[in-house]
Amino acid sequence: MLQSYKQAFVALGCGSKDSILLIPAAEFVPLLDRCNTTERNGKSYWHVQVRKDMDGYFLRVKKGSEPVRLNKFILK
Repeated sequence: MLQSYKQAFVALGCGSKDSILLIPAAEFVPLLDRCNTTERNGKSYWHVQVRKDMDGYFLRVKKGSEPVRLNKFILK
């Protein structure tokens, strides 16, 4: 659905108004292949897990993949 719009975004709230990530869909959708999934009743569900460490926010991905830093998407 996101890819059907010229300019779409994914907004992720990470606990407070100071930790909202606004990611362009064109950059987010390709990352879904690196996320874990669950298949249930013929449907797939992505596990979009954002974590925070001393360096900021990152997308937790499948084992063996490099985590994706998300700091540049923090809404100011």
